[in-house]
Amino acid sequence: MKIQRLSKPKKASKLSFAKRLSRSKAKITSKITESEKIEAQKYFDEEFTKNDYEYLQATLTKEDLPLIQHMKSSEVNSNNRQKNSDNVKRLYRCLKANKWYHENLDILISIEGRLMNGQHTLEAIDQYLLDANTPSDAEIQLGFKIGCNEDAMPYLDTQKKRSPEQNLKIKGVALNPTQKAVVLAEGKRVIHGKPFGQSGQVNYFEYEDVIEENKSILEDVFEDRVLSKDFPHKAIGYALFLLAKKDQQLATEIMDEICEFHSNEDRGDSFADPSQLEEHRLVEVYRREKKKKMEAVGKTSKTTRDCYRQEEFFPMAVDYLMENYNIDQEVFKV
Repeated sequence: MKIQRLSKPKKASKLSFAKRLSRSKAKITSKITESEKIEAQKYFDEEFTKNDYEYLQATLTKEDLPLIQHMKSSEVNSNNRQKNSDNVKRLYRCLKANKWYHENLDILISIEGRLMNGQHTLEAIDQYLLDANTPSDAEIQLGFKIGCNEDAMPYLDTQKKRSPEQNLKIKGVALNPTQKAVVLAEGKRVIHGKPFGQSGQVNYFEYEDVIEENKSILEDVFEDRVLSKDFPHKAIGYALFLLAKKDQQLATEIMDEICEFHSNEDRGDSFADPSQLEEHRLVEVYRREKKKKMEAVGKTSKTTRDCYRQEEFFPMAVDYLMENYNIDQEVFKV
């Protein structure tokens, strides 16, 4: 391990745990011995347990696995919450995709030598370095704050996470509501196997990949569309997105129909909701189903969202498209 003590720039040193341990690259995949565990503990106590605050910028390699595993152990990580496997997998995918930014997180070590945060990060790094497909010369930059006051621990990791939509906005990715719904659903499907419902986290770069891979569909089928305020972007939008993967022209024609109907100033009242103007038949079917569900359970529900979720209409949207446009059901398999 190479360590730079940024709090003491004139005396910056580069220490190598691997050299001290004499752990050759040939032994990296072998089981860590008891003597290596003892040496890792000694090294940790000397370099990471301090009474005064310091900031270390470390470079971790496969040769540092004994030290990483000591940091993960109950001897150091004794007071953290239970690990979340989805969070570990999310960080692991960042490492695999070379989307690791050490600026995102510093590992805090208390004066007493206890891990105050970052257990998911260390677990992901450990798994990545143990992976036989990881290059033998892989290096991971990671910052450590040592000599920290343990009283600060209850205030760590308590910030509200940014939503995927907020992250896209930060990077200047402008998506209309339908495009956004499609990207979020497809991102979940690609990473976790299902577009709707509860699932794990999706990294920002994974959403970027979805946008790049489906750029033509997002632009040609869904860009510059004027739709009703209650248009079910998740349900109809994602159904048409799946269709566009097989037949982009037909998906575009159906979106054209929906938008042209909405732009017709001579349309009458909605048959599903007379308080609104009529929309394309597919939207009207959605309105009807939503109204039925709300009437059935609305009295016991606090919000409209509790009462009816757009994704519940997805199977009905698929059925409508298959029946009215002669589309094979294989097109919509997710």
